[in-house]
Amino acid sequence: MNNRLTYPLLVAFSAAFTCLTTVAGELSVTNATVRAMPPGQTTTAAYLSVTNGGDKACVLVGGRTAIAGKVAIHQHQHSDGMMKMRPVASLAVEPDETLVFQPGGYHLMLFDLQAPLMPGETHSITLVSENCGEALVTAEVQSLLQKSAPITPMKHHAGHNMHSGHSTGDRK
Repeated sequence: MNNRLTYPLLVAFSAAFTCLTTVAGELSVTNATVRAMPPGQTTTAAYLSVTNGGDKACVLVGGRTAIAGKVAIHQHQHSDGMMKMRPVASLAVEPDETLVFQPGGYHLMLFDLQAPLMPGETHSITLVSENCGEALVTAEVQSLLQKSAPITPMKHHAGHNMHSGHSTGDRK
């Protein structure tokens, strides 16, 4: 096969699989998506699944991306009949465990977006852990109108260092 054709085909083929799975040391990440936001909004959420294939707990502490000024782990919680969103300083993924970041549960918040996100675009996000390295993830932007996957029951994660933060419903 012609080398001028082979290289672009290999790059395209490997890029397609980057969206499916990214492995960094013990961590593998799948199903990464970012929500498009309404015009004028500078904050959105990202969802993904993180699997720890190592033999020690991996402590996630946040992330970074060129499209946002800040990336932080958050969790939705029901409290006094209200849904509240709180920042999480760190979150452990135990060996052989998959932690699903999804609507209504844990998710990544992307603050201070640099430009509007359009459905179908892909963007890189680096997931940062305290002790298991970093995972570079390619996430596809999905429309707000697209129906989300159903929320699955979450395992209880006792002993996590969680920062209480503030509720988005407490604005004055």
